[in-house]
Amino acid sequence: MTRMRTSAMYSGRAPVRTATQPVHPTTLVRSVVDGLDLTAVAGRMDGRLRADLVELVRCSVHELTETSSGTDPAPVTDRIESIARGWAQRDLPVEILHRAVHAAVSSCLQWWARGVVWSDGRIVRTEGAGLIDVLRTLSAAVARGYAAEVRAMTAEGRVAAATLASGLLAGCADGTRTAGYAAGLSNSYLVVAVAIGAHPQESDPRLDARVVARRKLRRIQAELATGCRPRPLSLLSVDGGTILIPAEAPGSAADPAAVEEWVSEWIDRLAHVAGAPVRATFIEAEQSASPKAADLAHELLDLAVHLGRGPGLHRFRDLACEYQLSRPGRANRRIRSVLDPLRGEPTLLDTLRAFLGSPGTQEAVARRLGISVGTLRRRLVRIEALTGLDPETATDSWQLRSSLVARIVNGEKTGTSLDKAG
Repeated sequence: MTRMRTSAMYSGRAPVRTATQPVHPTTLVRSVVDGLDLTAVAGRMDGRLRADLVELVRCSVHELTETSSGTDPAPVTDRIESIARGWAQRDLPVEILHRAVHAAVSSCLQWWARGVVWSDGRIVRTEGAGLIDVLRTLSAAVARGYAAEVRAMTAEGRVAAATLASGLLAGCADGTRTAGYAAGLSNSYLVVAVAIGAHPQESDPRLDARVVARRKLRRIQAELATGCRPRPLSLLSVDGGTILIPAEAPGSAADPAAVEEWVSEWIDRLAHVAGAPVRATFIEAEQSASPKAADLAHELLDLAVHLGRGPGLHRFRDLACEYQLSRPGRANRRIRSVLDPLRGEPTLLDTLRAFLGSPGTQEAVARRLGISVGTLRRRLVRIEALTGLDPETATDSWQLRSSLVARIVNGEKTGTSLDKAG
């Protein structure tokens, strides 16, 4: 490999190099490190980080300026990979390492170019080819070391996070080891129940639906790992699961309305990276109450799914009445019995559900059902005759709606086109 050797730095290479003052590699290394933009790690900058950058730049300059002895360059690349692994372990941005390598190469090139007679194209081409080759080797070493450590940490961290989440949701977090997972334990959590819909490609016959679903889940897990600090804990499958967000996460320590808005935006972001619809509910709870909070959050989520609610965050206050109607007992049975007279009339149940669930005129409801307005009115009259309740009055419609909700959440059939009518 042709390189800009140290011997050339301290001796003339006429007619290629003019009589420029030699630059000592140590001076070059110091000037490169001093010129780096370290804003991204300003709050974490210490002697160790600076030493890593100095060593990285020194290795880069060494590769560019030292005479090739024919020995294996592995020791230099091994050292660079080790530095990159250390930065990955500390969750430091790899971009700074790449900038340091490029800055070292750029500084060497600028020094070398000052003494080059550019009319000598052969030398420029030869040195340029060697420069590109060295830059490729150095950048690859940084990427290889950082990526290898991230893969190892991801696998280890995911297992540790799942173990900790399982312990919290089982009510035995005190006995759960958290070694290998930086998040540790929080005093309280936002317990989020999520239902992940299918990605459009999961129904593509040309693709393996299981592979598409796993990729969807990995994208969500990657967003959880990078998009929120402190890092959430999660127990997820391709269909959904539970996420525990530490209450001290940014945006989650404000007033309740702000918390709901923050979680809603966060769920929308998960849906975006997944490329699939995501429904969610959440309950804020102390650490010790996490198991009960998870049960309640999933009950609310099941309720939203049964009621045909769309993607996004469904707040407890929006489901409070429906949740109460779903509670088992004598009152629940009494409410459900309101629609017993329509049990053998699925068409009337479809009509009632469409009428109560679709705000708008009778004309709009009739169009949705594919019937005339006259037919719709006759069906409403029939419903009143069988149940004794008029769907067009506020008091009676409330009782009919409550009965409909209670039957839905109890899994009872409420017509012939339950999904379409929702």
